[in-house]
Amino acid sequence: MSELETSPNIFRNLVQPFKDLIRAPRALWAINLSNLFEGLVYFGWLTLLAIFFNKFLGLNDHQADLMVGFLTAGITISQCFFRRYG
Repeated sequence: MSELETSPNIFRNLVQPFKDLIRAPRALWAINLSNLFEGLVYFGWLTLLAIFFNKFLGLNDHQADLMVGFLTAGITISQCFFRRYG
């Protein structure tokens, strides 16, 4: 089989997931969009928190980074213990 004979299958295999994504149910789109916005808000909030620690509490950059690091570590560890599955 030559390379030209297999290329339509390769193209079809590359394009098919995008076609399936367009036809995905609305609920899937809603869940993924809400997760996207949640991530944008979370990481935006962390950036603003570092600026707050730096400018308004008078911490230097290293101390502000440590405070943000402790906060995110606490959030991550608490999710391991308090996350509900079901």
